[in-house]
Amino acid sequence: MPRVVIVVLALAAACGGREGADAPAKSAEVEASAGAGAGAKAEASAGAGAGAKAEAGAGAGAGAGAGGEKGASGGASAGGGREARSAAEREALVRAEGAARRLGGTLKKRLGEALATSTPAGAAAVCADEAQRLSEGIAAETGVRVGRSSLRLRSPKNAATPWVEAWLQAASAGPASAAAPLRAIVDGEEGPVARVVLPIAVEAVCVSCHGPREGLGADVTALLDTRYPADAATGYAVGDLRGALWAEVAVGAG
Repeated sequence: MPRVVIVVLALAAACGGREGADAPAKSAEVEASAGAGAGAKAEASAGAGAGAKAEAGAGAGAGAGAGGEKGASGGASAGGGREARSAAEREALVRAEGAARRLGGTLKKRLGEALATSTPAGAAAVCADEAQRLSEGIAAETGVRVGRSSLRLRSPKNAATPWVEAWLQAASAGPASAAAPLRAIVDGEEGPVARVVLPIAVEAVCVSCHGPREGLGADVTALLDTRYPADAATGYAVGDLRGALWAEVAVGAG
């Protein structure tokens, strides 16, 4: 049975991957079953310094992989698609998931550095200034389209594509712990595409930037008013689904 060792991501949800605060540096390992006896295995670095939290939007808050787990050969559900049928498709799913986890780990590391020397407002500023660039850098290095999104955005740059929004809508009624990751193959006009969505859960550290607005620090509120006048990413509680990390890559792409 495939398994996923999930790195807790945290502090910057519509702006990043998962946000939480106190684990040593780790790598995320993803194993995918390749059928009767064969298997595909990939490891995605979660970045050094898991002591910080990356978010799925643009401030403090959340953690990926809160839902049920399936291997790269399964997991198709909300968001459309089917299960992988070949080694190439399974390998593409592993590659996509590795890129998503790498994004979460990289944001976690960077936000941890900001929290160690600054404040929640300082970490939110890092997310505002660096998160999009980090996403683009990982996409360029891996050849996988990758990002973060939410139904309640902080940064408009993280608006969901239709297939990611479909997953978010289907998962929005329950807590993060009930949100099952998506791992699916979609047959397009130019061939099959591997798609992965990983849930981001709100943790205690996240509420300093994503909790009820009346409970936020004055510096955080001032930053949000200046950088995100249309911010919708407050009012969360621990355990809520903040958003998702997503990734997609064409099967067989170099």
